[in-house]
Amino acid sequence: MFWRGVIWTSPDRQQLMEKTRGHEDVADIVAIEWKSPDDPAPSAFVSGTDMCAWRYIIYTEGIVDHGEG
Repeated sequence: MFWRGVIWTSPDRQQLMEKTRGHEDVADIVAIEWKSPDDPAPSAFVSGTDMCAWRYIIYTEGIVDHGEG
């Protein structure tokens, strides 16, 4: 399994990190931290083309609106 992304946008992403911790033999799950939109890609970034090397690519919801604000 494969996933890259930021975790602050959805609690589902934090759960994904927690559930797959310790299962690195089957899950390549890494949170990416972008400091600003102008920053170069972090070292954990993987291009869409390179993602094709994994059999299962995990999709999680992006920004979740909790009705706050």
